[in-house]
Amino acid sequence: MPKGPELCIRLTRIRPYDANIFVAVVDKSEEVAVRHVERLLLTGGASVFDVDPSGKTALQVALGKRKYKIVELLLKAGSDVFQEDHKRSSPYTWAWELILAANIPSIISARLRNLFCDRSQLILFEFPELLNAYLDLSVRTFDNVLSQTPRPAIDLVDVSGKTTLSWAARRGDYEAVKRILGCGADPDHADMFGMTPLHWSMWADDEECMKLLLAAKANVDAKDCGGFTALSLAVMLYDDTGLTEMLLSYNSDIESMDTHGERPLHHRVINNKPKNLSLLLQRGVNINAASSRGDTALTYGIIYNSHEAVGIMLEQTTLEYGGKGYWGRTLLHWAASYADLDMITLLQSGELSQIDTMAVDIDGYIAVDAAVWRRDCNEKWSHWALMAPDEDPLEWFAGFEALLDGILERQERSYHEENTKDEDQEIWEDAPESADTSLV
Repeated sequence: MPKGPELCIRLTRIRPYDANIFVAVVDKSEEVAVRHVERLLLTGGASVFDVDPSGKTALQVALGKRKYKIVELLLKAGSDVFQEDHKRSSPYTWAWELILAANIPSIISARLRNLFCDRSQLILFEFPELLNAYLDLSVRTFDNVLSQTPRPAIDLVDVSGKTTLSWAARRGDYEAVKRILGCGADPDHADMFGMTPLHWSMWADDEECMKLLLAAKANVDAKDCGGFTALSLAVMLYDDTGLTEMLLSYNSDIESMDTHGERPLHHRVINNKPKNLSLLLQRGVNINAASSRGDTALTYGIIYNSHEAVGIMLEQTTLEYGGKGYWGRTLLHWAASYADLDMITLLQSGELSQIDTMAVDIDGYIAVDAAVWRRDCNEKWSHWALMAPDEDPLEWFAGFEALLDGILERQERSYHEENTKDEDQEIWEDAPESADTSLV
């Protein structure tokens, strides 16, 4: 007797963002990442059904990072292309969003079409009629549907909340953006990620579409769910200053904070984009502004080894670097934990002095404690810091010692100079008034 359908319950594990499977996926070397992911799956260290706190699987993360060899590996290992995260996005919808956006290289588009070849499931997007026509998924033409679409239907959305205007902006389609705006579309309609057409035109790197939207009174400082404005994205994504200058000409907030309290300056330094960094400094950005957890742009520069950005900041006379930030750590603590040898050398050239070298962080460690641990346990440090091991831990430590010694020498010199000034002042004040009045 044939059996009927059997109930199958899938239990997913929620893993932290820094779980091995997710860290492996974003490894800079895709060849290394593939081997690491394969090993984790074979040894039971991870599952293709594991999700991060936002519900994303390793497959979604790999797609977001455009690591297509890992995507292929995870698909062969049984990843579910329709497994949805907390915002109803799945690997399938992610892949087809990239394909339909039509602004990725043709070779990548072809590869994604091959990996996610089932077009019948595009119904998952729930495209309204106008958007179907715009994306060439309908027998009717876009011109025909647009001419017959009443104003209220212009802003109908797909499953992710994107309007036809957002899709046109994402494609950098100037003529379509112009026509849809002319039909009364809302230039500030936000999708479920808080992304407006202005955000999407920024992703498309299309200044002309952005100007169209801003001319239609789009909010230049609209924030997505992460708190990012178009300016935040401009300084994060591009080293060219054109888009940044254009947004600043529309009075975009140069100090706008995202949900972590990070500002455009912080993102510029993290991504080591020196041109836009110089522009922001010229426009008067607060170089010492801290994020919600107390990190400054200089802190981020050291953590991410953004050498050019840190070099520019060290030249600024208004730079402050002597305080404590997150976890009670000073600049020296961050250097001991993350700075590579080139960054250590760069910090030496900055002739720093105003740092408490004996400051204790919340774990009770001074900076040199972290440096000694890094020197003596370099493999463990590498795993903890998610960085490659130092080529020569002893050479790195010698550099750190030179940085520390330089700070102490300048502090001692400054102390003696101050004492000498005080002594000279006391001698001057204690000297008797001259009785010689012959020149009077």
